[in-house]
Amino acid sequence: MEALVTPDAEGPTSPIRRLRGFVVLGAGILLSLSTMVLARFPGAVERIYASGVGPPIARGLSLLTGWVPFSVAVALVVLLVVWTGLRAAAGVKVMRDAGARRKREIVVAGMNRLAGVTGSLLLLFYPLWGFNYARAPLDVRLGMATEGRIDAAELVELTGIAAKRTNDAYQALHGVPDAGHPTQGL
Repeated sequence: MEALVTPDAEGPTSPIRRLRGFVVLGAGILLSLSTMVLARFPGAVERIYASGVGPPIARGLSLLTGWVPFSVAVALVVLLVVWTGLRAAAGVKVMRDAGARRKREIVVAGMNRLAGVTGSLLLLFYPLWGFNYARAPLDVRLGMATEGRIDAAELVELTGIAAKRTNDAYQALHGVPDAGHPTQGL
């Protein structure tokens, strides 16, 4: 049971290995902060990520998980919460009989693991789809920028315009209102 909560059951490890979870968390935080910088260049994000590398990533994720009749993300979150709870329970059990110094090591090891998991999630989230948050707002990208708050009637009108433009683009691409199959990537 003790091997579940210690960084290395075979003896002391290097300081970098003992703290690698915190290093991964730091990298994840830096990547998430990069989104704020990228948001200042929405055209570049649109050109490089949203129209470049983003669609193949989205297609790959869809092919990987699209056949499953439930949200894979929700299932992964539930598994992560259960796994974290089991790890914490194992740590508490080991800590009951440990001395003060050992308790401190167990807590640091647990925090390191949690930091590593959190950092890994950030490092996965942003390249997979999070950089989309740095894109210009939809109304700006569609050339329908609005000033301030809009009321319900205006929202209905904008939605109608967006639907018409989408349908017109579809018909221009396929030559018919409904080709009977999803549009393939160009």
